[in-house]
Amino acid sequence: MIYCRLVTHTIKSGDTLYLLARQYHTTVPAITLMNPGINPYNLQIGSTLKICMGETESQPTRPQMSERQLWMDMREALATNCNLSKLYMDSVMFDMPTRDAVMSRLMQNPEEITDIFTMFYSDDDADEIKRLWQNKIMQMSTMADAIRQSEQQQAADAASNMQMTASQLAEVLSNGNPAYSRQELERMMMNQANADREQMNLMMDGRYPQALMVYEDTTGRTMDMADYLTNGLIQNFYQTGE
Repeated sequence: MIYCRLVTHTIKSGDTLYLLARQYHTTVPAITLMNPGINPYNLQIGSTLKICMGETESQPTRPQMSERQLWMDMREALATNCNLSKLYMDSVMFDMPTRDAVMSRLMQNPEEITDIFTMFYSDDDADEIKRLWQNKIMQMSTMADAIRQSEQQQAADAASNMQMTASQLAEVLSNGNPAYSRQELERMMMNQANADREQMNLMMDGRYPQALMVYEDTTGRTMDMADYLTNGLIQNFYQTGE
């Protein structure tokens, strides 16, 4: 029975297949097999390699967290993100004194999300997931300020940046787990970014019932994304083929 923890390594200066094989506890032939066409004597800095790390012929050690706990933690982390984002948007739109406190708490959330992925992804990938999620929050904050001040171009630019960050986040997540579809992750994350913008525009127009409906829909979609992320982790890291 073969267990494979698939990672994506970005080639840096000084990398060789021998050093990478030692780093990821695999072999040079295994790396070349995963990357057909690669020239082992001319690795291109900035290009990527798929590496199956920690390959073993015995039953792998399962992640320490149970599947049930994984489902619960993922849902809690993403629900916290959704709810705090709503609180923050409200605090900006209505000029509430809670704004800084909510943002401070919201910026802790990417670490809570990343703590889940650190059990399955490399340290570099986990750090990138955290950084991108933090960027997404800051871009949402910029968009909120722009909408509050009726700066439509700035709001559009911030929304575009949020979508770009969503695409980058989807890429990192899907590169580290073949059970994920990059296109599906992009769709879910971009829908979330678009919903944030729609909520704020509706609040600025005084259409509060409609804004609440968007928020309720976003909450459901966020739980769908949490379940998709959890299912992909279970499929790739908890189950093995015969």
